[in-house]
Amino acid sequence: MKIQFVIVCTLSFILFSSNIQSENRIEYFAETAANVSFCGTNAPYYHVANRQGLASIEPNNAYLRAAVYKKMTPGKRFDYGGAIDLVGALGHSSPFIVQQAYAEVQYRCLDLMVGSKEYWSEMKNPQLSSGGMVWSGNARPIPQVRLGIFDFTEFPWTNGWLQVKLDISFGRFTDDRYLRNEFGYNPNSFLTTKVYYHQKKLFFRSKESKPFIVTIGAEMAAQFGGEKLYYSNNEWHIEKVPVKASSFWNVLIPGKGDETSSMGDQAYFYGNHLGSWNAIFEYKFKNKSRLKGYFEWYFDDASGMGKLNGWDGLWGIEYNTNKKDFVSNIVFEYLQTTNQSGPIHWSPDDFPNSSIRDAHATGADDYYNNFFYAGWTHWGMTMGTPLLRSPAYNRDGYLRFTNNRVQAFHLGISGYFLQEWDYRILASYRRSWGTPFIPIPKVLYSTSAMLEITYTPLKLKGWSFLASCAFDIGTLYDSNSGFALRIRKTGSILTY
Repeated sequence: MKIQFVIVCTLSFILFSSNIQSENRIEYFAETAANVSFCGTNAPYYHVANRQGLASIEPNNAYLRAAVYKKMTPGKRFDYGGAIDLVGALGHSSPFIVQQAYAEVQYRCLDLMVGSKEYWSEMKNPQLSSGGMVWSGNARPIPQVRLGIFDFTEFPWTNGWLQVKLDISFGRFTDDRYLRNEFGYNPNSFLTTKVYYHQKKLFFRSKESKPFIVTIGAEMAAQFGGEKLYYSNNEWHIEKVPVKASSFWNVLIPGKGDETSSMGDQAYFYGNHLGSWNAIFEYKFKNKSRLKGYFEWYFDDASGMGKLNGWDGLWGIEYNTNKKDFVSNIVFEYLQTTNQSGPIHWSPDDFPNSSIRDAHATGADDYYNNFFYAGWTHWGMTMGTPLLRSPAYNRDGYLRFTNNRVQAFHLGISGYFLQEWDYRILASYRRSWGTPFIPIPKVLYSTSAMLEITYTPLKLKGWSFLASCAFDIGTLYDSNSGFALRIRKTGSILTY
């Protein structure tokens, strides 16, 4: 019945579409997509990565999607928006998905959003980048309350030379049932449910109208609270960390947990914190093309925050012609996560009975893994860069990252054949050495690529047709190949 409801909504949106243009309008889009694999046990990597979690690793899958929404207009003194976005799916983690459901309001420069909304990584090309390291757009949206200045706003008394954007949010993960079903009570792993989410960002930018623009900032996120189910001494145990009013403050301003927290949170910080330092350097040429270089220095604890993890991070360069050329946009990125602040972690506080009290090593950061939380994931997909293989690919129910020490190269190219035809090429090569605590005897590797072509006919306003083929070669994802199709219709259903 739920899938039938989505189909009825989709047909209704198309029948009541309107081409009337207005500043305030309620819009819709409806689409159907299918992925068919030629070989392999998984769908090709680029048919899964950075699709807001609306993708499946299963080799054959499909969905039908319908959404109605109202956008906010930037710069208005007061405005509001919202969306309902529903999906019926086959071969996915669930047959019915509420992809987006949110309401938002803005007054002057202040913004408030409540609900589940799709977000991409900060200031990276969502179509060509490999994705951010804290939040990439690879996992499903998390229901949350988000408050702040969502768009860059001039800082007072600087005449536009300093602009700022910032926000904080608190939310709740929605994948408890999925994790229980996938976990299968694997005694080599553990399961944590009823987990809360927190993120905060602060970015500064120089004057955007000038040829050379510098943007710097940081973002942090955390998991906190929850119930951990684990196997020890031939029996299952549950460790509970209740969420209280003080819990929200302890993740906003990181501090140690109290007696109701896990032992690790009492020794270090309450919750699982991670984040990144970011910088973007952009130059605008007289012909309106742009050249941009950027880095995102990831950290999983204080040692990484102090950049004791060497060259670990995402490094990228992008050139955009700002025209509909055959090659309009190129992105090249290098990702490294092999240092992790060194190979050894030793803290005397972890072993109070040890005679070694004057030695301290802060390495083996074990990116995206944690002693209490199974991994930095939502619905099995990494919330950070998908170049680190998501636990959803672990077919044995193991919910942790098994390959987080990686070197990777990523290339993205987009352009136009004709006015109605555009394309996108994505390709990557990566090697993995397992994790700091569970290294692998033989290095795993993978080469992945995708060619995607979109046809947007001028005579059929609002319609677009997409086809893509992709493949993987190697030992990290095995060898996979497949073909995908998508048909989309957009339009307006009400203007006022």
